[in-house]
Amino acid sequence: MSAKMAFDLLCDISLASRGWKIRARIARMWDYTGTANDVPPMHVDLVLVDEKGNAMYAEIPGVEADKFRPLLQESKVYTFSKFLVLPSKPAYKPFPNKYMIKLTPWTNVEQVNEVPADFPSHVFNLVQFSDLSQRVGMQEYFTDVIGMIIGVSKLAYVRMASKTSDTPKRVIALRDLANCEVKLVLWGEHALDFDADAVHSVGQDNVVVGIFVGTLMKAYNKTLSGGSACKWYLNEDIPEINQFFDSLGDSAPKIQWISAGAKSFGSSQRPAQLEHKSVADLKKIDPWEAAGAGFSSTVTIAKLSPSQSWWFSSCSRCHRAATAYGSSYKCYSGCSSVTAIPKYRLCLIGTDGTDSAEFVLFGRVAQQVVGRPVMNLIKFQGRSDNIPKEIAAVVS
Repeated sequence: MSAKMAFDLLCDISLASRGWKIRARIARMWDYTGTANDVPPMHVDLVLVDEKGNAMYAEIPGVEADKFRPLLQESKVYTFSKFLVLPSKPAYKPFPNKYMIKLTPWTNVEQVNEVPADFPSHVFNLVQFSDLSQRVGMQEYFTDVIGMIIGVSKLAYVRMASKTSDTPKRVIALRDLANCEVKLVLWGEHALDFDADAVHSVGQDNVVVGIFVGTLMKAYNKTLSGGSACKWYLNEDIPEINQFFDSLGDSAPKIQWISAGAKSFGSSQRPAQLEHKSVADLKKIDPWEAAGAGFSSTVTIAKLSPSQSWWFSSCSRCHRAATAYGSSYKCYSGCSSVTAIPKYRLCLIGTDGTDSAEFVLFGRVAQQVVGRPVMNLIKFQGRSDNIPKEIAAVVS
C-alpha cells in the first residue's frame, strides 16, 4: 500500500495511521476559544483538502496548539503523518464527513514546497438562500453561501449577555441570483478584519461577489452569523464566483451603507445595576408579578443537585431536550430534527446563609463556569453518572 493516503480511502478507516502519510492543503484554520476572548484556544481547527479535491476536518488539541501553530500556515501544503482518524464530532462540522483527523504529540508535519498548479485551494458546500430557513438553529454543520454584496455597515460595539466586554460587530447584506436577500453578521476579530470602506468604494462602480464559509443561521431575524470559523472570498478567481458574474444582468445596485442594528442585539452600554437580594428574598418573589425583572444574588455553591445529570441531549434545531430513538434522536418539542448534541445543564444548590435554592446553568453560561466544552468532559468521562472533577470543583 502506498505511504500516501488519499482522503477518500482514509475516510473509510477509523484507527491510528501507523506509517501512513497524507498530503493536504490547509484551506482554513481557526482557533476555538468558546465564549471567552484573549485566552488560549481549546482546540485549533483545520479544513484540509487533498490533490483530488477531497476535504477533511482536522483538530489540534489545545495542549498541542503552541507546538503546531508556528509550523502551520493557511493555504500552504503539508505532509502529515502519525495522526489519528476518529469518528467526526457531532456539531460545528464544516461538512458531513463521517471521520475526522486529530493531531497527536507525535504527529509529524512537513511543508511541501513543490505543489502542482492544479492543487485545490478552496473547500465549501454552498447552500441556496431559499434553503437557509431550514438551517435556523442547526449546529451540526456550518453553512456556506455565495451572494452579491449590496450593503455594509460601519463597525459597532455591542454588549452580549454572555460577555463581560463589548464585542465588535459588522453587518453585510447579500443578494443571490433569485433576488433573495439575507444579512450576515460578523463578530469579533472578523468584524474588524472585514474592510467595509474598501468594499463600499469598489461597490460604487463594480459588483462585489463573495463566498462566505463557516457561518451559522440564527433564529434572531433569520441572519447568518460569522464567528471564528468564518472566512470569505471576494471577487476571487473561483469557478463559483465566475459563474455568478456570468449569470448577472446588465445592471446591479451600488453597495449602500446600512445600519449595524446595534439596538437589535443589545446596547453597547453596561446593563443597569440590578437590585441585590438574598436567597430568602428571591424565594418569596411572585414570578407572575416580577416577570421580566432581574436581580443579583451572591451565593456559595454548596453541592450539585443529585437528581439531575450535568448534561443532556439537545435538539440540533430547536435546542429542546431530545431522546435517543433507534439510531437517531426524537425531539421532545415535536420538531422534525433527528439529530442532537450534548449541552450543559448544571443544577447547583446555592446558599447565602438566609436560605438555599437551586440554580440551573445551561450551555455557554455553564461552560464559562466550568471552563471546558461539554464534549471534552464527555470524551474523558464517558456517558456515565460520574461527576467530572472540573464540575466537582465548582462546589464551594
